[in-house]
Amino acid sequence: MTTKAIRFFRVSSDRQEDGYSLPAQERESSEYERRHGLEVVHSWAVAESAKRSEVRKAFKEFVAFMRVNPSVKVMLFEKPDRMTRNFHDLCTIYDLIEKHHKEVQFFKTHLTINENSKSSDQLQLDVQVVLARNFVNNLAEEVKKGLNEKLKDGGWPGAAPTGYLNDRITRATVIDPARCEIVRKLFEVYATGRYSLDQIAKIAQKEGLAHPLRKTSVKKSGVYHILTNPFYFGLMKWKDQLVEGKHPPLISKALFDRVQFVLGGEKRPKTRKFAFRGFGVCGHCGSSITAEFHTKHQKNGISRS
Repeated sequence: MTTKAIRFFRVSSDRQEDGYSLPAQERESSEYERRHGLEVVHSWAVAESAKRSEVRKAFKEFVAFMRVNPSVKVMLFEKPDRMTRNFHDLCTIYDLIEKHHKEVQFFKTHLTINENSKSSDQLQLDVQVVLARNFVNNLAEEVKKGLNEKLKDGGWPGAAPTGYLNDRITRATVIDPARCEIVRKLFEVYATGRYSLDQIAKIAQKEGLAHPLRKTSVKKSGVYHILTNPFYFGLMKWKDQLVEGKHPPLISKALFDRVQFVLGGEKRPKTRKFAFRGFGVCGHCGSSITAEFHTKHQKNGISRS
């Protein structure tokens, strides 16, 4: 008689060395399932290099599936650090074990945790999650240290602003020949005082200027961010620091100051705020519930939100 199970794989990238790659985990898990009489009815696989929101979404779907499928008893992971590296998710797993009568099995370490597990086994799981969390915290600390060192040396530690590119070989921020003139034009045109931010945004869209990461058309808020960024005349604003950069400036400080003077007479674009934003989650899949604003136009000419 087989026991129904689901499994959750986490890999750092598609190019991991054998033993940690997705195919390697699948082979080892399949062998473990055969020996222990497990029937896998669903499987998740996420790359740790993916966006945090994508990893969270997969884990929430995993948890939601277990909550609404009482016939599925076993949750399969390779190792504790592949299950979670934070205490919140560990508590969620314990909640599934205690309230929904589930069981966790790690096919790499052969550790099993259920309602009847010894305290020593639970302690072993807790300690391994603590060690995994410490690894993540230490890694984040080293990354921050590296970013700060680059900043002190005059290098930009983030994604290049619109009009610039990140040189993958030299790690420097260089001018984007395809977009630098468009950005310079936005500053020069707006500095005349004859155009609004909305009009400048339309010019940017007509010129094909896009967000450097999302690759979507630059809107009014994006134009405002460009026009108020001191990076374009040589200064880098990183959190609460203002540091002189080594990158070549696109405009003069005099032009930047003129633009700020003109902007003083125009209101900053505001992002609409919603009460309890990010608070609600879907009871079925566990994903966050988003808020939107709609305007309904009625026949009598009155608009309602």
